[in-house]
Amino acid sequence: GGVQLNDKVETGNGQVTFHGRTMKDSNWDKGGNGTITAEQVFEKSSNVDTALLVKKSFGDNPQRYLDKLHSFGIAEPLGITLSGEASPRMYKTTKDNGWSGLSLTQMAIGYETTCTPLQTLAFYNAVANNGVMVRPQFVQEVRRNGRVIEQAQPVIVRQKICKDETLAQCRKMMEGVTEEGGTADWLFQKCPYKVAGKT
Repeated sequence: GGVQLNDKVETGNGQVTFHGRTMKDSNWDKGGNGTITAEQVFEKSSNVDTALLVKKSFGDNPQRYLDKLHSFGIAEPLGITLSGEASPRMYKTTKDNGWSGLSLTQMAIGYETTCTPLQTLAFYNAVANNGVMVRPQFVQEVRRNGRVIEQAQPVIVRQKICKDETLAQCRKMMEGVTEEGGTADWLFQKCPYKVAGKT
């Protein structure tokens, strides 16, 4: 609720400094993106603007940001049926070892946190699945001598990761990534169906 898709973001020249460290967008040497909407920030994958938006929304209370991330379920392993799943690494509180004044803006662009590609995929699938996060499955059924002896059922990890309104906005932004002006528009120019994604 802190940011609306049509909110304007001033990107300057594609560079911003937080606590003495400069963050740059990929097009900073061409002058950056100028003033764009929050929706375009996502579609153009602007690190600078993403960090600015998160700082604007959570700078006074970074713990609220961490609590929101944890409420999505992305800080916990999925419990998949393959051995060796790594646990995501994400600060629980702003008092955790390693947290600094830079952490909020770094986390906004995917730094200072880790998760597996499968954990990321499960989260994106939850956006597509009306907010329901399910555990990825590798086996549909087990058969013996042609007879089904066991059938796998979906396991819900989170019943709802966020509000329907937020999910609709996320899907709109993800579709925009693949449409004109998005970072992946050239890949889907002749695509006969709608695609949602994130570069």
